[in-house]
Amino acid sequence: MELKVYDKQAYASDTVAQNFYTYLENQFQTEESLCLYKEPDYYTNANVLPTFTVLDKKYGVIVFKIYDYTSENLTIMNDRYWEIDGTKNRNDLIHFEDYCYKFQNDINLPTNEIFSEIKFQKIAVFPSLNKDEIRLEIKRQEVKLLFDDYRKFDIKAALQTTQIDEEDWYKLNSIVQKANMLSKDIGFTLEKPLSNLREAIAYNNQKISQFDDTQLDASLTITDNAERIRGLAGTGKTIILAIKAARLHRKNPDAKIVYTFSTHSLYNQVRRLISKYYRKITGNDPNWENLKIIHAWGGKTTGEGFYYNACLNNGITALHYGNLKYEENPFGKACEKLLNHNLKEQYDYVLIDEAQDLPLEFFKLVERITKKPKRIIWAYDELQTTSNIKIPDTIELFGKNDDDTPKVPLKPENDYILKKAYRNHQKVLMMAFALGFGLYSRGGITQIIRDKETWDAIGFKVAGDLIPETHVTIKRPKENNPNNIDEHYPSRDIIQTCIEASKTHEITSVANEIIYLIKEEKVNPQDIMVIDMDTRPKNNLIYLQSILYEKEIESLIPGLIDGAKDFIIEDNVTLTTVRRAKGNEVPIVFVMGAERIYDFKNEYEKRILRNMIFISLTRSKGWLYLSAAGNNARTFMEEVDRAMFDISQGKYYFPFPSEDMLKEIEHLNMLTKDNKKIEKLQDNAELLRKLAEAEDLSELDMFLDEETKRKFIEALTKKKV
Repeated sequence: MELKVYDKQAYASDTVAQNFYTYLENQFQTEESLCLYKEPDYYTNANVLPTFTVLDKKYGVIVFKIYDYTSENLTIMNDRYWEIDGTKNRNDLIHFEDYCYKFQNDINLPTNEIFSEIKFQKIAVFPSLNKDEIRLEIKRQEVKLLFDDYRKFDIKAALQTTQIDEEDWYKLNSIVQKANMLSKDIGFTLEKPLSNLREAIAYNNQKISQFDDTQLDASLTITDNAERIRGLAGTGKTIILAIKAARLHRKNPDAKIVYTFSTHSLYNQVRRLISKYYRKITGNDPNWENLKIIHAWGGKTTGEGFYYNACLNNGITALHYGNLKYEENPFGKACEKLLNHNLKEQYDYVLIDEAQDLPLEFFKLVERITKKPKRIIWAYDELQTTSNIKIPDTIELFGKNDDDTPKVPLKPENDYILKKAYRNHQKVLMMAFALGFGLYSRGGITQIIRDKETWDAIGFKVAGDLIPETHVTIKRPKENNPNNIDEHYPSRDIIQTCIEASKTHEITSVANEIIYLIKEEKVNPQDIMVIDMDTRPKNNLIYLQSILYEKEIESLIPGLIDGAKDFIIEDNVTLTTVRRAKGNEVPIVFVMGAERIYDFKNEYEKRILRNMIFISLTRSKGWLYLSAAGNNARTFMEEVDRAMFDISQGKYYFPFPSEDMLKEIEHLNMLTKDNKKIEKLQDNAELLRKLAEAEDLSELDMFLDEETKRKFIEALTKKKV
């Protein structure tokens, strides 16, 4: 029997439960038994939780409640009251039955569609109580009672047996562990074969909403320590953090908890996830004063933020982007300046989403204002950007003490690595890597993972060794991408491509496909997102919006036309940019202007553009449409075709970079750690080039001092000679 303990703090000090578990382990020795400590969580008036819940394929659900009374304090037990220390108290078994009633009803909900008979059996245990030494007058037989001689009792002999088939056993486990907690009721029955794309989306959403063991451990575990959750896009990091935030609030309602992130458009999604989970286990909304969902920065006009609230709490004037727009790292500089002050500790728990997008100075701020024992939980996307494939350690993030120990230590058991990517279909994820890294590009690879361990951590398998200038084979096991909707709805390819002669034709083509999906395939508009990679996306998206509007299809353009938080609104197609799409996901994604990955002036720009397409592709929970127009459109499609030849076989086969190429990639990695600085150098270099070509250096006075100007002119003169 497997034991699942998520509340590690409680179990570590619960010696009575630990002793009883040794007995349970002997009673249920089959592999098809699962034991959970103080789970599942349902709110009752008395706030009762079971001590253990056992799931067994032969015996169903057995719920155990342990009471640590002796005959010295518990003297009378009857159906109405228990006399404890001379005082009559309501029979506590009633509260236990109340809990079990909610639990059993949750299993028996018709929408769960469990057709096997699930036996539900309740046992109360008094391991330190001799029943002959008390006045026992309980007549109700709802709960089986065990006393200090329980070790002589054969539980299984007294239990009713049942027969649960494989599908219902899987559903039962999902319900009890709340692995299906955040799945959405689609409101209609699905029958195979699926008749349209709307049904396929609904079926896929149900299927990929089930959590695996690692996700469950990461989301449900509560400790007094720091935790890190890492994995690719689509491994469930945001959902895991949302569940963890709701559970922490449930366990510690007075604690000050904050959930913070980098992308404004995440706000509504996170609030919805936390609220749904919390309402499921308590029936109420969270106390949003104690559980705050706030942006990492914030401000007077943008609303609450981690940095902004820290300033307010310490009586310090908060800086905004306008104050720092000429800085290389504006938000990092704001946090750095705040760290120069003596700051009050403010939060009991801090959960950080999108950690890879936040500056190191922010983590130092988090550490400073989080109360001891520094319960900080951060989710890190190992490859949200293809520019940085190394995760900073805790000392780099949070700093170290005088004795060189980390200020925020991370125990190995609290470092969760999520290998299974539920969001993306295998072909979509592999295409994202192929294009993002340039594995099949004629122009050469822009990024690469150099070690087998990292490939393995993100769910790939390397055949042989990674030897420079030799062909390597890297596979993606199918089980690491459980999203296999094309097997259930083969009528439409997972990845579709389109090339057009002009941008106008491309936009029209995308619009017509969206219209078809909504009108003919009955797809809900909110299940579609269009990401434009063009340098001037606003005009393109407005034009696309106008075509859709003529067909009475509503859409929104977050951050450019509509509010930044207005992302994925019901009955609206989302039209957006790469930056604003980060952190969001929908079943169908259109990527327009994909040919832009070839529109670069240097290796730095090439890396950024490849990163953009990586982000765009990984927004898709199902189907992906890639479109391109203009001179580079055919070049793009040829690269896609080369990649797809191998991807269709679940592998990559490509020449590993030479040592010289690896050094160039590593040099570029160092440069891209400071994107703003590089961008400024690019802008200035472009201006200087134009002035030099025109042989008009009079304007140099605008941004160069005399000495620098003199050296620049001398360098140009020498070059001409």
